[in-house]
Amino acid sequence: MTLAVVLGNADQVVVAVDRRTTTSRRKIVSEDAGKVGHAICDDASFIYCFTGLASDGRKFVTSRWLPMALYNAAQKSHRYFDIVIAFSDEATAYFRDHLKAVSAADRRLTIMFVGYLETGQIVCSLISNFQDWEVVDHPEAQPAFSYLTEGSPIGIENPTYVQAIGQFGALTRKDEGEVRALLERRSPPNALLQKAISWVQNVSDRPKARGTVGKRITTARLIRTEPNEPLVGYASDTVETTMPLLDQVDLRTGASRAFMVEGRLSTTAPFIYPRQHRNALCSCGSGKKYRHCHGRIAKLSAAKNTA
Repeated sequence: MTLAVVLGNADQVVVAVDRRTTTSRRKIVSEDAGKVGHAICDDASFIYCFTGLASDGRKFVTSRWLPMALYNAAQKSHRYFDIVIAFSDEATAYFRDHLKAVSAADRRLTIMFVGYLETGQIVCSLISNFQDWEVVDHPEAQPAFSYLTEGSPIGIENPTYVQAIGQFGALTRKDEGEVRALLERRSPPNALLQKAISWVQNVSDRPKARGTVGKRITTARLIRTEPNEPLVGYASDTVETTMPLLDQVDLRTGASRAFMVEGRLSTTAPFIYPRQHRNALCSCGSGKKYRHCHGRIAKLSAAKNTA
């Protein structure tokens, strides 16, 4: 189980998802699994992400299956609400026919779509084979996927939206209150982005997360005025030379069956540095204090970006 959080208002939607995968016994399998992508259809642009089953340990990988399943669903209709229904049916059929060997407890999966309709409304859909929207979550996967869709009210100047899937039990009312305040104030884009990142990374240290949430975070952001141009970001607790990109799938009328999955940008020199106390030893291993090493680089970079 992982954690994916969404912060949304009239200006933007921000999604932050950690990249850790674990077994049913909470043994860490990977710290670098992609779980987030972007889709565009005839009347919406949305980020999709998931929590639960990441792989069956053989050929099935959820992040690779998702774009294909979305594309197949869109062949019935290229509009958002129809795609949600068709995707639920597609997932039900695939899991029934191809994942019989996976135990019902390990076959649990929840997928979230969140973005903007062409009307400018925030829209969010949850599709799951174990979450019951009215009663209780099931300990095992059910035969069919069900869905729940919510939309922001029309006519409100600044609707706010907060959602989480996965280890949402580790979140608190105080957490939600803090992010609601930022959304209501229409805080600058980077303030919301950093809040989403810190939210997930802080949860990873909480006992209720049970060690299933990591500190490497992929972020995706949609700007309401330019929803078809998603922005990807990445934060990590280690020094890295590679930045993961968003998976991409085009669901519009006439789009070809082509997906981008597991894309990355790489450099020869590290460009991802975790935030540290200024007097702590830099995580690059130089032996210098962070403020005299890559903290200085990060400070210069931030100044350049705000100039």
